[in-house]
Amino acid sequence: HRFEEHNGVYADPMALSPDGMLVACGENELHLFDAETFDLLAREALGAKITALCFVGTGQIVAGLGNGQLVSIHIRKRDANDIAQ
Repeated sequence: HRFEEHNGVYADPMALSPDGMLVACGENELHLFDAETFDLLAREALGAKITALCFVGTGQIVAGLGNGQLVSIHIRKRDANDIAQ
């Protein structure tokens, strides 16, 4: 898989934003990438294994965790310093 080879990040689960601009993936940390360049925009440890990811519009990611929790991550800007949980 080209994405995994390029970034060295395990890409399951993976979600593509509705506008096609962002890719969210990761197993133990959430990684947010630019979908065109594969540049890493943000990385966030969520405290448990990520089992499911989906975008809610273009400004929010919902992650299902292996411990039964759901985490909502709001994206304020497309850069690594502006992601908030």
